[in-house]
Amino acid sequence: MILTREPSRHAFDWKAITDKSISQYSSVLQDIAGGKFSTMHGLRLGMEQLLAPFIDYGDYYNITSTVERCREEFIPISAPSNTLSSKAVRHVTGQICSTLTSALLDFDLQLENVVNNVQELILYLEWTAFAHRRN
Repeated sequence: MILTREPSRHAFDWKAITDKSISQYSSVLQDIAGGKFSTMHGLRLGMEQLLAPFIDYGDYYNITSTVERCREEFIPISAPSNTLSSKAVRHVTGQICSTLTSALLDFDLQLENVVNNVQELILYLEWTAFAHRRN
């Protein structure tokens, strides 16, 4: 038998968390990849508006803390943390938040670098939301 233990009676709905992340970030990622922003200043203004809830303005340049708060945005405290689904969702959301936070706070990046990073992220994600938006 493949299953060696009973499935949880209290399964957590990771799909709902994933759907919220897709809804929140697919448009902005596509906008960046598609060249909506013509300057780093404009891009950073957009990223600051998007990421403002996760930024501690007393420690503005702490990329790690900003990424962590962003990553956990849709994940309730009661969510399991040691399951494969939990780790996968946190990893993917962390990649998104890291890419966007770097665009805002890494002043060594040029607009071309940010666009390339986002395009690579989109290829990695393979979200169907991107395909629907292109059509």
